[in-house]
Amino acid sequence: MMGLLRRWFGKRYERPDDTEDVFSANLQPKSGIYTSTSTIVVYDLGALKHRLDDDVDWWADPAEELVEINRRNLMIVGLGGDGFYDLDVVNEDGFARRYSLSFPSGRVFIGPGEMLTGGGDEPAPQHGGMFLDFEPGDYTVGIERIDERLRISITRAIAFENMVTEPIHI
Repeated sequence: MMGLLRRWFGKRYERPDDTEDVFSANLQPKSGIYTSTSTIVVYDLGALKHRLDDDVDWWADPAEELVEINRRNLMIVGLGGDGFYDLDVVNEDGFARRYSLSFPSGRVFIGPGEMLTGGGDEPAPQHGGMFLDFEPGDYTVGIERIDERLRISITRAIAFENMVTEPIHI
């Protein structure tokens, strides 16, 4: 798959074989995400440990998706189409679409929905997405989209209630 992406989009989409995409919270990584499920997710691996042995596609049920969003365990966003999305992760306020997430372990995954914890597996750096390390605690995660570019903001904040009644789409 990465060979096709390199052919279509150039060398910048080549994934190094030996490196792990891990960034500390003070960095502002600019990267990209390829999704074949038209979704991007942000969550702390510790927040979804209880889903590890669930079906691999447990999150395809909107009711289960909303439970995890409203429990502050997960942000899952429908993008309206498969493909490659440029991604900027920033530490900024002022995003119109914001959600409260708990980061119990501080090990945060941002990546395609198909990598979500479940079916006995957790995301791994060699399969896509990126990992960021934060201090455990409560964060506000904002998202915005301009064409095929996604911007995700992650800032330390006081927890607030997510009152999401339908799946998130941008």
